[in-house]
Amino acid sequence: MGTDQQDNEFSVQIEREKTKRTYAHVGVFGVLGLVAIILFYFNVQKGSLKVTPDGIEVSVDQPLVDQVHTAQQTIAVDGDSVAMTVGSVPDSVVQQIEQQQDSPLPSDRFVGRNLIDRSGGYVLSSATPSSWTVTEASTNAAETSLVNLRTAAGSQIHVDTMPTTRCADLECVIQSVVKGASGAPRVTRDDRTSTAVVQFKDETGRTTIVKIVRQNGLWYTVSGSVASGAQIAERKDVIKTVTTFSLIAKK
Repeated sequence: MGTDQQDNEFSVQIEREKTKRTYAHVGVFGVLGLVAIILFYFNVQKGSLKVTPDGIEVSVDQPLVDQVHTAQQTIAVDGDSVAMTVGSVPDSVVQQIEQQQDSPLPSDRFVGRNLIDRSGGYVLSSATPSSWTVTEASTNAAETSLVNLRTAAGSQIHVDTMPTTRCADLECVIQSVVKGASGAPRVTRDDRTSTAVVQFKDETGRTTIVKIVRQNGLWYTVSGSVASGAQIAERKDVIKTVTTFSLIAKK
């Protein structure tokens, strides 16, 4: 009798422990679910997510690289911590935006906060897109100039490409970029993704920042220079627009 009673009590204790563990798991998953719901609606209210009858879509009114969580690293530029993207934007996202716009995306102007050149294979995002005048550029024997941007104050951004046959590795491109730099340049590089950001003063003393990235047999160089009379907000925009420049990953 004593043994049977002890066995029953032991069995009851085991069941109680199982029940406790079950409630604990339910509680954890419930909290995680609640956090996910809160983050979802927070992102919707911020405009980084757009909900339609067909599901969730990206919004051109926010930088694409933020919405698709393009891989990035934090680097120091001109005394500030900024993001350097080392990933790409899926081409499927760009296709989705074209469907939203119901027309091909223009490569000579911003749509919302993004300048998307699908044929050129890249995305630029700006906090102040209306401040930029955009002109498509030209091609010569050495390189292709995809686009030029300029503000009223004189800050500039240029996107160029050159074949990897001209420079076989990242170091070669970096050395070609820093020719004419005043003082020692500061280089942040990620050899795994063939990405680098180079900072220096040019011969006129202007702050210059160049991002280098490789894809499909091409080196992309994105050069930004800050006008001497530019406001702080413009300086920050030039830097971030360059460092978050990202390529479109096509299948």
